[in-house]
Amino acid sequence: MPTRGERKTAHVYGTIALHDASFTYQFVDVFNGKTFLGFLQALLRRYRRKVFLIIDNGPCHNLGAEGRAWLASHAHRIELHR
Repeated sequence: MPTRGERKTAHVYGTIALHDASFTYQFVDVFNGKTFLGFLQALLRRYRRKVFLIIDNGPCHNLGAEGRAWLASHAHRIELHR
C-alpha cells in the first residue's frame, strides 16, 4: 500500500466497562495529567457505579496536585490501580 511516509498520531483515552461491555473514549491534543483528569471526570459523569480503573505507569497518568486532590475527594466513586 503506497503511503506518503507521514506519521499520524491520535491521542485517545479509553475504557471498557465490564458490566455491559460499553466503550468510552476521549480524543485529546496531548497526553498529560490535566487531560487525564478531564477524562476521569468524564467517566464519573457517565457511570453511576464505582469505577476501578487499571492504568500503566505512563507519564500521562501522573496527576498534579489539583488532580490528586480531586481523586482523593472522589475516592468513594473512583480508584486507580497501577
